Amino acid sequence: MRSRLFSHWFNSYQFQEEYYARTEMIRDEGEENYISIIVKRTHPQLLDIIETFDKQIAMFKSYKPQ
Repeated sequence: MRSRLFSHWFNSYQFQEEYYARTEMIRDEGEENYISIIVKRTHPQLLDIIETFDKQIAMFKSYKPQ
């Protein structure tokens, strides 16, 4: 619920033009956990940051506890 509210606020105030934002949901033992990233679009390492975020999300989604 908080994730949706924040996304609504973020998009309502036109921040998406100045900032890159994305939220992903990870399930852990049946619980939904939300992970977000917000980075200024002019950040010199924006693409590297997004790539690292994507790799971390993929790792969490593929992790199977023993």
